[in-house]
Amino acid sequence: MKAAKPGTKDARSGDVDEETFFARLLNPKGRSTRSQYILAFLAAVGSFLLAFIILAGTGTMYVYADLLIPLGAVVYVLVVFAHIRRLHDLGRSGWLVLVFLVPFVNFIVFLHLLTSPAPEDLQKHRSEMTNIIEQVKKGQ
Repeated sequence: MKAAKPGTKDARSGDVDEETFFARLLNPKGRSTRSQYILAFLAAVGSFLLAFIILAGTGTMYVYADLLIPLGAVVYVLVVFAHIRRLHDLGRSGWLVLVFLVPFVNFIVFLHLLTSPAPEDLQKHRSEMTNIIEQVKKGQ
């Protein structure tokens, strides 16, 4: 079996290599599978929590508190982008991310994004596109 080239999706496993994953963190366009969504969410929130724990553990949190605010804003944007890509994967408009502003409803929508598989027509479209890409690669 041939390994996927860097920056491409491996159709067999559904995984995306690191280069593509980190490039997509900054882009709200496109789609994210459940595993990509979870990974993006954990990466964003984990980085903020790690910075918070380090600063709190060293006793310098008040000194560097001004750094946590911009870091929190960046993490917030990354999480919103992950929500939008996951909504696209489910065949929904990215504007539904505004539902996350409603308390309690946001938790229900978050659980829906975590657990819902992509609709069959989108999965069929993915497999067709993967076949087209493979045929183009073989022709080269």
